[in-house]
Amino acid sequence: NDIFIDNSITFTDGHLVSSSTNLLTLNANASAGGASDASHVSGVMDKTLSSPVSFTFPIGDGVEYKPLTVVPQSGANTFRTEFLPLSAEAIEASTTIDHVSTKEYWSLQRTSGVSAFKTQLSWNAYSGVDNLGSLAIAVYENTPDWDELDAAFTTSGTASSGTIITNNFVDNPGQYVT
Repeated sequence: NDIFIDNSITFTDGHLVSSSTNLLTLNANASAGGASDASHVSGVMDKTLSSPVSFTFPIGDGVEYKPLTVVPQSGANTFRTEFLPLSAEAIEASTTIDHVSTKEYWSLQRTSGVSAFKTQLSWNAYSGVDNLGSLAIAVYENTPDWDELDAAFTTSGTASSGTIITNNFVDNPGQYVT
């Protein structure tokens, strides 16, 4: 059944499996904490955000925690996310991109609202990041290929773990990859 959280959810042990037919939804005032490799959402989840509050989606693949953070620019928005431990290479990369991840990507859809947003993706040793200086976020919006997101980025961390965030607000819901 669908699960709606109004206050908070704390992840301590185990994985909450969610799908588009058995959806976990965190309402506007709900918070999430404690997510880790040992405990996170495996599958699809929704979160309603009020501007400009950031939210880190406690998502992963049931083995690894792979959070995605969204910061809306204004107004109330609902985002649907999912981490996909699949190669992004099945979708051709545009000529401006050297390559995309062979390990993973995220789905980020806005199901309500119109606000532009900042997004932050994470990686770990499994992700295969080897050159932080050339790392970017690419987006697939049902066009023929992955395109580099039209934004400046800030990375932090090392090749074995870190994050990349858009420095400015973008309006490109879709599939995301580093």
